[in-house]
Amino acid sequence: MARCRKCHKHIMLQSNTHSFCRQCYEDILLDSSRTMRSIRRLEQLIDTTPQISEKIPHIITLVEYAKDLVPFEQDGITFEKCPPSELIETYSTLHDRLAAGQYSARLREAIGAAQQVLAPFEHLYHIKNVLDSLKKAIALCHEQGACRRIAVINHKGGVGKTTTAMNLSAALAVMNKRVLAIDFDPQANLSDGLGYDETKVASGIYELLKGEVDFTHVVRNISGTLDIIPANIFLSRAEKEFSKTHANMYLLKKITTQHHGYDFIIIDCPPSLGILTLNALAAVDEIIIPLLPEYYSLKGMRKLYDVIEFVRKKINTTVQVTGVVATRYDDRKNLHREVFQKIRDSLGESVFYSEIRESISLAEASSYGKSIFSYQPDSNGADDYRAFARLVLTGKRHDNGKEN
Repeated sequence: MARCRKCHKHIMLQSNTHSFCRQCYEDILLDSSRTMRSIRRLEQLIDTTPQISEKIPHIITLVEYAKDLVPFEQDGITFEKCPPSELIETYSTLHDRLAAGQYSARLREAIGAAQQVLAPFEHLYHIKNVLDSLKKAIALCHEQGACRRIAVINHKGGVGKTTTAMNLSAALAVMNKRVLAIDFDPQANLSDGLGYDETKVASGIYELLKGEVDFTHVVRNISGTLDIIPANIFLSRAEKEFSKTHANMYLLKKITTQHHGYDFIIIDCPPSLGILTLNALAAVDEIIIPLLPEYYSLKGMRKLYDVIEFVRKKINTTVQVTGVVATRYDDRKNLHREVFQKIRDSLGESVFYSEIRESISLAEASSYGKSIFSYQPDSNGADDYRAFARLVLTGKRHDNGKEN
């Protein structure tokens, strides 16, 4: 004879009741079934809730429910689909990643403010050491799971800006990163390049900025972990409509900070320095500048850096240029090598540099509504953007694994 582990009544041991009397065993199964139903409802809420601040409480509650079931799992009671211990591990990891994203964003803002104050004294040895430490702290924030928001920008057209935004997004997605590409150009070339006809986009980023639609209604999945918010011609109205008040400068920032389920948000900016570009610069932490390695690019860089400096002082203290990409690069041309070297000498080692070779495959891929990795993954263009994505991912100044 033995005693029930719950009510302590004398029972005959039966293998299917795990040292409980039959009534207690049935009660345990009923309670665990109810708890599992609550867990499933929470899982659905977590999947459908777009805002990270609302996801986290659901995750905490789910983990607490799962902890209540662990003793029964240890007693040998089986559960459908996923055991409680696995649920705890999965959702604890998700909680830490999302929470790190929130805290890292705040920390980056604080670090950015500190950098702004100390920058004029960079020539002092001790201050330079502090600034170097602050840069390392920002890099650590990225490693801890923060969503990295990157604007691909150049006020000159025809420099490969959209091609870079599109193929960088696709390359990161191939590397199993969750990526949201935002088409912020009224020409909607990014949407078109990823297979969306802008004339058939009923609602996109413009309607989202105005609050006419919900975030979930405008996000389209391209493939796997790559999503896009497309644009349409109505976005051209934004320059006039959004210029009226200063608060409209932060419309895009509200969207990108509320929907953190992504590892990267890549914004394709218009070829201008108007309200849309300022919105993008207010919303991001990093800037990547694609350019043609030609003389006029040097002049254009000076003007672009003046705008970025203005944004850093007045709108977004944390934004910084992290990479420069020479597109349609031909190493055989002296002009290309000389211009890109002058840009390197001017900007120094604070940013990374990458070259994208001239490739007909890149132009063909866009015309078919595909990234280079879907169209011709073994081409020079795919190799170069793959190497470029590794630089973005690791933060290294050079990619030793670049394929030739």
